[in-house]
Amino acid sequence: NCKPEPGDTVIDLQGALVLPGLINAHDHLELNHFPRMKWSERYSNSRAWIADFQPRFRTDPILATAMSVPLGDRLFIGGIKNLLSGATTVCHHNPLHRQLRRGFPVRVVRRYRYSHSLLVDGEAVKDECRKTPANWPWIIHAAEGTDRSAAAEFVQLEEWDCLGPKTVLVHGVGLQKEQQAALIDKGGGLISCPSSNFFLLGATADVSL
Repeated sequence: NCKPEPGDTVIDLQGALVLPGLINAHDHLELNHFPRMKWSERYSNSRAWIADFQPRFRTDPILATAMSVPLGDRLFIGGIKNLLSGATTVCHHNPLHRQLRRGFPVRVVRRYRYSHSLLVDGEAVKDECRKTPANWPWIIHAAEGTDRSAAAEFVQLEEWDCLGPKTVLVHGVGLQKEQQAALIDKGGGLISCPSSNFFLLGATADVSL
C-alpha cells in the first residue's frame, strides 16, 4: 500500500482489477473492421479462402461497403478495437502508414519488415528477408493450412535461407514437429492465431514445443 505523492491523481476503482496493457502480436489494422466471412465450412489452406475472397470485393455489398471507408478511418477503427480488447501495443502486418505514427490510439511497433506470404509475394520474400536488419523482426504468413502445401512453405523458406533469429512466422498450423523444432533451433518465432485458424481451418498450431 503506497501512499500517493503530492500532485498525484487518485481514482477509486471500487475493487476493479488493473492489468498491464496487452500486446497484440499480429493484426492488419486497416482490415480489422471487416466481419468474419467465409464461403466454405472449412478450408484446407488459406490459399483457397483467398481465392474465394478476392473475386467478391466488387460484388459482395458487405465487402464493398467495408472497402469504401477511408484508410485513416479504417486504421483508427482497428486501433480502437485493440484498445477496447485491452491491447495497448500492436504489431501491424502491413505498411507503417503515416496515420499510425502519431496520435494513434495504441502504440504500433515500428521497427519491422514483412512479407505477406509465399502465395502473394513469391520469390520477393527472399529480398525482403535479406533487407531486414538483424535486430528487427521479419514477419510472414506461413503454413496457414492443414494440407501438404502448408508444410512445404517451411521447406521453401529454409531453401531460401529465410529462417533465422529475425524470422517470425504467423499461423504455422501446418508445421510438422520437426519443422517447429528446426525453427526453434534457428532462433525464429511463431505467432499463433487460434481463433481465426479454427474459424477457417478447423485447427490451429500445436505450440507445445
